[in-house]
Amino acid sequence: MIAEKKVALPRIYIAQTDRFHLRLPAMEDVEIEKVRCLDARCRFEWRYKKPERCWPVLLTQLEQWKTMQIGTLAIECKQTSQYMGVIHLHPFQSDGSTLWELGWGLVKEAEGKGIAMEAAQTARSWFFTKVAPTTRLYTRCKADNTRSQNLIKRLGGTYVKIIKDDVFGDMDLWTYPTDANG
Repeated sequence: MIAEKKVALPRIYIAQTDRFHLRLPAMEDVEIEKVRCLDARCRFEWRYKKPERCWPVLLTQLEQWKTMQIGTLAIECKQTSQYMGVIHLHPFQSDGSTLWELGWGLVKEAEGKGIAMEAAQTARSWFFTKVAPTTRLYTRCKADNTRSQNLIKRLGGTYVKIIKDDVFGDMDLWTYPTDANG
């Protein structure tokens, strides 16, 4: 019988703020995501709300980084190395077009502290500087998600229209200025 040994892999950091690192997802994030995925606040991110989906989702996120050099970023506190949530940068389909999405999801303890704002601004700046300087970013949001809508507005987002989502139905589509400063 082979003894199970957990090995900490090195972190791969993409960007940082004064308080946080934005890094590729790691194995250690899965246990926290298993809890977060059951929270009703995460219903858009976790379509199936099943903890056993966390591993396949993590592997998909890492494969997206491998093939596209972009994807989900974990938000990690510099001071404590605590996992605070995620920032999403990925393509999605709408009306036959491929659009780029900026999204976020935090652990409950991280809400209301400016973490999503700081991480989203940093991810957006990184996207425009390193990936696609003239590509427009979008956010999909349920109409009743006022916290995210307020954040979108603080990030300089403007409402575009209602779009149809196969799983969640009607979603509000928002867009941002096409530069790193917003």
